[in-house]
Amino acid sequence: MTQVAPANEIELYFQSLQQGSVLHRSVENAHAFAALGNDSSEAAVVSQTCDVVLPKRPTALLAPVVELHGEELRIARRRDNPRFVHLPRRGAAFFADLGHIHAIHKTALVGSEVTDGIDLTDDAEIRTLALAIGRWFSRFAFPDEVVPWLRPLLKVIREKYNKSQSPVGQVLQDVVEIRVEAQSWAELPLDLVLHVIVRAGAVPTMDDSELGQVPPAAFDAAGEVVGPTDLAALLTKASDPASKAALWPLLAESMARLCRPSTRDPADPSVESAVSGIVGEFWADDEFPLSRYRKSELLDVDYLSAGYPL
Repeated sequence: MTQVAPANEIELYFQSLQQGSVLHRSVENAHAFAALGNDSSEAAVVSQTCDVVLPKRPTALLAPVVELHGEELRIARRRDNPRFVHLPRRGAAFFADLGHIHAIHKTALVGSEVTDGIDLTDDAEIRTLALAIGRWFSRFAFPDEVVPWLRPLLKVIREKYNKSQSPVGQVLQDVVEIRVEAQSWAELPLDLVLHVIVRAGAVPTMDDSELGQVPPAAFDAAGEVVGPTDLAALLTKASDPASKAALWPLLAESMARLCRPSTRDPADPSVESAVSGIVGEFWADDEFPLSRYRKSELLDVDYLSAGYPL
């Protein structure tokens, strides 16, 4: 017969834990760990810390700790797959697997050996972990017909972001979020707004009268702004603040223009008619209105954001 720990013992034990703590399997908690599957010998606490420490919360959410290899590890490191959340204190290849979260009664876990999955004294690591866990639950499901419109932009970001020699990669280091706004996602066709939000201070601040001239190379023969690759090249070559300030706002327009279904995919009338138009708007993160934030959805490219205040 399993003995139930006294209430005060349970309370004291869980006051020492928080989101990101890692519990270890033992003879005493083996039955509780079995619910997680994967035969994992470790499990990360993914409950919010307040829920972990509050006595009135009878359970804690745990995710098995897994060691990834090969292509799965490469994708997890790029953060393309939100299922796996890195636990840096456990090692470069260790992640909490959010695909196997289970609520475990606290009484079954009291006394388990505990180590840290992250640096629990580092605000940046704490916030990064919380945002990564939140991402698993809060990702917006864009309509299937709209996804092909956004895919070309996602492809460029994923391919270029970590390439420091690429002008696009260099420019993207200052982009913290991309958000997509529609009046109503349920009513097709959609008029979309692509909000490109950069970190405060990335764009030189100056009056309109001080802005430099936008170079002719920023536009194609039809007078449309060039694609992100060519525009980023112009931005990285611009030597003075006035020129940079004039070019930066074109980035959102350039990214919005990229959002078209690929001509290499078979034509699908439902996709082609899903979006009636898409425009880009450019913002500094300290100027983006809360009202627009509430009306827009995050384009799920997790590694754009540093995950903590800059």
